[in-house]
Amino acid sequence: MKKAPPEFVTRIKTKMDTENLGINDLARKIGVSHPTITEIVTYENQPSFNTCAALSSWLGESPEMTMRSAGLLQSRALADEVTERSEHILENYKRRETKERALEYLEFLQVQEEKGEYNTHEKQEHKESLPRLSAVKGQV
Repeated sequence: MKKAPPEFVTRIKTKMDTENLGINDLARKIGVSHPTITEIVTYENQPSFNTCAALSSWLGESPEMTMRSAGLLQSRALADEVTERSEHILENYKRRETKERALEYLEFLQVQEEKGEYNTHEKQEHKESLPRLSAVKGQV
């Protein structure tokens, strides 16, 4: 059986530890058998496409992103990965107003960048002023 990339296996193990999940817990949570999870986390074997699809929502990403990180699909350029990630985030917003606000903000950043007003220093200051994503997710 083909091996999964070490980064993929580490990410699964780390998230399991963070959520205090054992192999059986994760298997139940995503709807696969516990031997399937054992193959990934213990023997570091590459998951199937179906297993990646099941893991993707737990990992908070699109099935395609999970399949890429598991080595099942060819890697994309960074720009494509950012696009795919942002599309996945937008798709998961429930309210249309939230999607529209997110797009407006992206357009605002685009205009700033085109004008040369959004330099590296400002990006760092802006980034530091935003709440940590993990803290926000913890409030949900």
